[in-house]
Amino acid sequence: MGHEPSSRVGGVRDRDPKSYQQALERGNSEDAEYLASIGLRVENNPFWRFLLCNVYRLWQPDALHLLHLGILKIMMDWLVGYLR
Repeated sequence: MGHEPSSRVGGVRDRDPKSYQQALERGNSEDAEYLASIGLRVENNPFWRFLLCNVYRLWQPDALHLLHLGILKIMMDWLVGYLR
């Protein structure tokens, strides 16, 4: 069918978001069956309309958030030790 990614590692298929997106855009029954066979269902993702938006990086925490969490943990450890 031409949709199958060529390389496999340990029996796991490589993900190919571009071919998935193309199959969604074509929207024919053959592509819908292909997507269903790999466990995907046809849905419209509104973020695909934004060309500069990488959907796969939206939920990654930023460095400032991680820094804040690290400082909070250190300060709480110090405070608990001081109060003992």
